[in-house]
Amino acid sequence: MDFVEGGKSSRRELAELLREPNFDNQRVNDWFVAREHEFRKVRESAVGALAEAHEVLDDRQRESLAKLIERGAYFRGCHHGPYRSRTTEAA
Repeated sequence: MDFVEGGKSSRRELAELLREPNFDNQRVNDWFVAREHEFRKVRESAVGALAEAHEVLDDRQRESLAKLIERGAYFRGCHHGPYRSRTTEAA
């Protein structure tokens, strides 16, 4: 299961816990512990990928990547790519 699908599943699990007539502190705590374990795996993979990318990029490429991350356009939902626009996607 990938991280996105895992996130959907996790949200469903939390929603079900909140639907219960009685709040189960232990089960909700266990839910958070499981998410911490999942995130640890993602973090370890991300750190490894960043280390590999850093190693193969030259100074100019690293600067471009750093600016892209700093600007954050992709992370704010503006990830339409160079050949797509909101107008064409709505069609």
